[in-house]
Amino acid sequence: MNEGRLLTTKETAGKLGISIRRVQALVASGDLHSVRVGRTILIRAQSLNRYRRIQGHPGRPFSPKVAMGALFLISDEPTEWLTPQQRYRLKRYILGADAQSLVSRVRDRARTLDLFAAPPALDAVRENIHISGACEQHAEQFMLIPQKILEGYTSETTFRQLLRHHPLMEDHSTTTLRLHLTDCLPQRPEPMPIGVCAADLAVSADPRESQAGLHMIDKLLAIYRKEHGHEQ
Repeated sequence: MNEGRLLTTKETAGKLGISIRRVQALVASGDLHSVRVGRTILIRAQSLNRYRRIQGHPGRPFSPKVAMGALFLISDEPTEWLTPQQRYRLKRYILGADAQSLVSRVRDRARTLDLFAAPPALDAVRENIHISGACEQHAEQFMLIPQKILEGYTSETTFRQLLRHHPLMEDHSTTTLRLHLTDCLPQRPEPMPIGVCAADLAVSADPRESQAGLHMIDKLLAIYRKEHGHEQ
């Protein structure tokens, strides 16, 4: 399916084998990304394909904070927002997890917005987010060509501030900026942990990016098991 195509809710429902009402619920929850044209809601084909890839794997999704905690843990980064009990349970899960199941369980880690921003606005946004995916300096780590879309994480508060000062359009046929909104962020102004970047790539429509993301998560899980396996 052409990734740039826009689908009606009826077409989307047919492709997923669900009701139109269920499609509308997935749009409302952020699981499917849409564009509004007048009174019509159109679903991005890229979003539909991404949703398909993360479905079908066992296990309910983690809560946003626990999901981010899992990806920070395999990246050997601090998780001060987790309780000791949450951290203990996550460690036990990670020791037996594989890349595909982990990607599925962490899918609700943040609220994701696909936006259009002109180059001047993108430059300003870049200074206020934590870069993720295969953007800029991350591309080399994954042996990929840098993404054309700027992708990163920021808080809801910072996003609202950006909206007040820069034209960021959500209902647009072209995406130049993908923002993930969460309060679970690095303490310093730096890119997101490698595990988060890998999880973002793992659900990419580009097979090379998806494979690179899954491969990195497999690698991080193997390192984690080697370093923490004795703690079971």
